[in-house]
Parts: sequence; structure tokens; C-alpha cells
Amino acid sequence: DSIMINTRTDDLAVVKELGLKVKKAVNKRNRLLELELDGIFKTMLLLKKKKYAALVVNEDPRTGQVSLHKETKGLDMVRRDWCPLSKRTGARVLDFLLSGDQADVVVANVHKVLEDVGKEAREGRVSVADYVVTRGLNKPVEKYPDSKAQPHLRVAKAMLKEGRAVNVGDHIPYVICLDEHGHSSNKGVAERTVHPDHVDP
Repeated sequence: DSIMINTRTDDLAVVKELGLKVKKAVNKRNRLLELELDGIFKTMLLLKKKKYAALVVNEDPRTGQVSLHKETKGLDMVRRDWCPLSKRTGARVLDFLLSGDQADVVVANVHKVLEDVGKEAREGRVSVADYVVTRGLNKPVEKYPDSKAQPHLRVAKAMLKEGRAVNVGDHIPYVICLDEHGHSSNKGVAERTVHPDHVDP
């Protein structure tokens, strides 16, 4: 996701100069550790080492045009075991967190996104495909000691009973449903997991 911005190149030059000054000062005091200027970020959400999201500032060396692009590293929302609805919602929330807006504006926008998604889900306006989670099989189903507690393994076993092919390396799709009483807490997650084909659209 790249965004063109109107930041002046002289503003960027000031930031680079400051970064180089910090680098020089730190490197002068420490001989065993040397800093490098890796990048310039407009905003950053740092969760822990190697887990962050940021708006990276880039400058075209030919035109001097400055642009931003979103960079994410190590965030759970990019993994396969999140459904498309969660990934999309997470990406929208992240955009607001990185926007640079005032905290109260960001909070209001995030609440609005979550309220809208909740309303769509309660009203049945979210497709089954948007709830599908996939997890890979690293070994044959029978080689897993705790298959009852793992949703994708329960679904894989059910698929085998139905005569469907299940192989090592396959990504097993599943959805987590409410129980027969319309609740989510009476049974464990794995017990409420089914293949998407068994869910009414």
C-alpha cells in the first residue's frame, strides 16, 4: 500500500540529518555495536522485537517525490490461522493506528469499525467464506497425539470419514460455530468446528 504525500524533501533531509547525528554519536561511544540508518518512519506501532507495523517514508531519487508505504513484520494478523474477516478488520484498525491522527479520533474510528463489523456479523451479512480459517497438516492426522483439541484435526478426521482425501501439507479449512443453543461457551472451540461445506450460507 503506497500513498503519495506532500511532505517537502527539505523536511525529510532534516530528519535524515538528525538520524545521522544520532548514529554518529552512538557509534562514537560504542565500539562493539554499530548503528546504521535503516529507514525513516512517519508512524510506528512497535509491539516487541521484530513485531511491528509502520508507515515507511520513501523518496524517489530522480523526482524527489516522497511516498509512504505500510510495512508489517511478525504480526499475527498475516498468518493463515486468521479468517479473512479478522485480517481485513485488523488492517483497517492498523491504518487508523498509523494515521497520525489525534488519539481520540483514532479511538473513535477504531470503535466505529468494530461496531460495524459486529453489526454485520449479528445481522448475518458476513459470508461463510469470511469466517474460514485454515491450518496446515505437518504430518498424518493419526500421528497427532491431541487431535481432539485441535480444530483443523477434528475437521480433517471428519473429512477422512466422509471419504475425502487428506494429505500431509494440505491446509484444512474450518469455521467455528455456535452450539445448538446459539452459545459459544458451552463447548470448547474444537468441538464447535466444522468444514465450511457443512455450514448453511
